[in-house]
Amino acid sequence: MLLQRPFKLFGIEIRHEPAVIFNLEKIFNELGPFDWVIELGTGNGGLAIFFSVQQRIRGGKFVTFDFDLEGKTGKNPRGVQVDRLKRLSISYQEKDIFSPRTRGSILRRIKEGKTFLYCDNGNKATEFRTFAPHLKPGSVVGVDDWGTEIREEHVSEICKRQGLRPIKQWIVGARQRFWLKDPADPVGREGR
Repeated sequence: MLLQRPFKLFGIEIRHEPAVIFNLEKIFNELGPFDWVIELGTGNGGLAIFFSVQQRIRGGKFVTFDFDLEGKTGKNPRGVQVDRLKRLSISYQEKDIFSPRTRGSILRRIKEGKTFLYCDNGNKATEFRTFAPHLKPGSVVGVDDWGTEIREEHVSEICKRQGLRPIKQWIVGARQRFWLKDPADPVGREGR
């Protein structure tokens, strides 16, 4: 079924509906290429593999961040198969994305160029508020669990101030939302 969760990609359970692949493929084809894809929330790693392949084919860079689980390695309690990601040479970092050091690392990548940022690490509203304002023109930010863990009231003010326009024309399903940093508004309305 197009909208049922979870499904398997590369034999790995993904806690999204299958329409996410269509949505992401459209974004990469219509709005890419991206210098960076940054995934906040690795889950089982299926989307990380998808993002990594996209970036390898298109010549960009990819990194995925997941919760810092007290230095545990191998298979973390949330299901990430660390060994599988390492075997595929996927840049996986198990860190607190809000710590000053990791936050700085993410922001440095965002500032390098056009970025696709995917917020799905457990605190989507804070992830969006922390990182989306720093996106460069032509960048895209996406969230999962729209309407449950993150809603319009969490993003509307930042979108308005930063020139983030919703991407609606070809998005399928109701659980993800995506916004494009307006290429015609490089500073964002806040900077004027």
